[in-house]
Amino acid sequence: MDTLTAIRSRRSVKSFDGTPIPRATLDQLCELVSWAPTHRMTQPWRCAVLDQPAIARLSRYMQETAEISAVPDPTKGAAKMAKLVEKLPTLGALILVTWVRA
Repeated sequence: MDTLTAIRSRRSVKSFDGTPIPRATLDQLCELVSWAPTHRMTQPWRCAVLDQPAIARLSRYMQETAEISAVPDPTKGAAKMAKLVEKLPTLGALILVTWVRA
């Protein structure tokens, strides 16, 4: 696939069926992330992968200790938090990508 085709065919998918993603696939994705450039050359990227048991723990934690005032619009915070907590169990995995400023 050439670059233009890849860009034109890219779509965000927001429907998940909860199928676990093989760890080898997740490791490969994280390895590929490490090659992506950043605007200010602040590589390397850091990946953290949460599998389904970790996602379940995160969901319970969020339900118990949700800080609604941490969202930009606290009037919508409860609804946004409820929607997020509802979606978490449908994920096959959750990949958090960060970077470290040098």
